[in-house]
Amino acid sequence: MTRSRLVSEFERYIRKLARVAQGPLAWQYALEYHSCGAQLHLHALIYAPPCVTPAVARGHWKFGRADVERFDSAKGAAYYIGKTYLRNPDGYDISRRLPPPAAANAQAVALP
Repeated sequence: MTRSRLVSEFERYIRKLARVAQGPLAWQYALEYHSCGAQLHLHALIYAPPCVTPAVARGHWKFGRADVERFDSAKGAAYYIGKTYLRNPDGYDISRRLPPPAAANAQAVALP
């Protein structure tokens, strides 16, 4: 999948999850090439209300494998996303919407 197609599919995916959540979501993603350098994939953090469970999030991704888990604040966001920034510094984006300040105690899901 090309970079533009992967980003386009992620944007479509976020719109689907926003319909489930009945409102906009906060997210960030980073693109990363597989170690062989040929296959591009995406890592994302998505803040969503409790109705967007990992199972719901997994079920809405239709383009390959989706590993979805709840965010573990003990690992921190760098564990999920930061490692990819240095490998592909032009391959990330962040939504303009931020999670509410109480998000530290709320649900978040990650596509590791």
